[in-house]
Amino acid sequence: MRVPDEPVSSHPGIRIDKIPVSGAMGLIFTLGSLVIFLALPAVRWFAILSLPVGLAVAAILHFTGRR
Repeated sequence: MRVPDEPVSSHPGIRIDKIPVSGAMGLIFTLGSLVIFLALPAVRWFAILSLPVGLAVAAILHFTGRR
């Protein structure tokens, strides 16, 4: 494998870290991502099993006052 002589610059295309995740567009992006990833059976089972755990942690944090 050949190592480049000069440093690699960043690609000028779309970067995932520059996509805003607030407001309506963030909601659309989040829901679209959920639809895409929940189509995979392994991810679907993980999401179904982790939902009660996430809700329990959220309830604990809410009632203990930690935010």
